[in-house]
Amino acid sequence: MLIGASRCPWECEQKGLTLTYQKMMVLPIPDYSFRSCLWKELILSKGGQITKHDSFDVSSLAKVSEGYPSGHIVQTINNTMTERRVLQQKMRPLQPVEFISHLAKFEPIYREEQDAYYTWVSKLFKVLYVIFTQMPQITAFFLKFQYSKTPTGKKRDKQLGGEDDENKKGDGKKKKKKNK
Repeated sequence: MLIGASRCPWECEQKGLTLTYQKMMVLPIPDYSFRSCLWKELILSKGGQITKHDSFDVSSLAKVSEGYPSGHIVQTINNTMTERRVLQQKMRPLQPVEFISHLAKFEPIYREEQDAYYTWVSKLFKVLYVIFTQMPQITAFFLKFQYSKTPTGKKRDKQLGGEDDENKKGDGKKKKKKNK
């Protein structure tokens, strides 16, 4: 299994990229609500104590971390929430400032890179978008084609004014009525 990650996939040779990797996952930069939940859940999972009456503001961390990928946020929390710091919470509660100093060590993804990313994704998935938007029509045609071959489908087509497959063949033979 070969796994690769790129901060600037649009700078790669696209043909080589698609030949090397069988599947591609495109992960966008997290939005405000995701970052807010990520900060809160990871701090709590590392033993942090956040209560509503404390002065700890998760929304400020979510705003400050705009442009940072979720991996940088995870590393920041891991670097800040050491065993020693978890034990010190009773004497000195957590403050958002403690996380910001660790987050500042990472380089954010700037607006120009985000714009290039969205342009690349739109070009990459334009073909897939066309295929997926046409998929319901293709599926409906295929299902109608298969359904029309069943006895119930033939009966339905006949009632709707269509002819069944036997009459479409045009073999020239007509059934004779028996007179009794």
